[in-house]
Amino acid sequence: MFRIGEFSKIAQVSGRLLRYYDEIGLFNPVHIDSETGYRYYSAQQLPELNRILALKELGLTLDQIARLVAGHISTDEIRGMLVMKKAQIEQTLSEELTRIRYIESRINQIDREGELRDYCRTRLSAFEVPERIYIVADFPRTAKGSTDRHALAVQFNAG
Repeated sequence: MFRIGEFSKIAQVSGRLLRYYDEIGLFNPVHIDSETGYRYYSAQQLPELNRILALKELGLTLDQIARLVAGHISTDEIRGMLVMKKAQIEQTLSEELTRIRYIESRINQIDREGELRDYCRTRLSAFEVPERIYIVADFPRTAKGSTDRHALAVQFNAG
């Protein structure tokens, strides 16, 4: 038998993780010394721990893993969990690809115009005309030296 520190090195996990798994009842030591409180693990427990770690790596929750390890979960439920996890990963991947496309468009804009327009730091000014407010935004100069000016008219009720 191995004390927690030895077993954690063999299994390449932290002692803190082993204590937590013991605390939640997911992976218990084979023996706990009643006098010292030391936890002892056996080499025969390595496959069980590796299975738990593999399931965690697949993205299953600890509750799902506990049910699976205890045998309280059907093959259909396992399949359903994996299908759901796959869908979540696909969604995350789609969102990240959208961000990559946005970044690529900004890079292309810089390559075309020599600068990245900062629309968040424009100078805005407003002036009133009866029943309307005009907002004029001065955008930074383009690579060609011209200034983009845009006016936005907003209908305003004077009453």
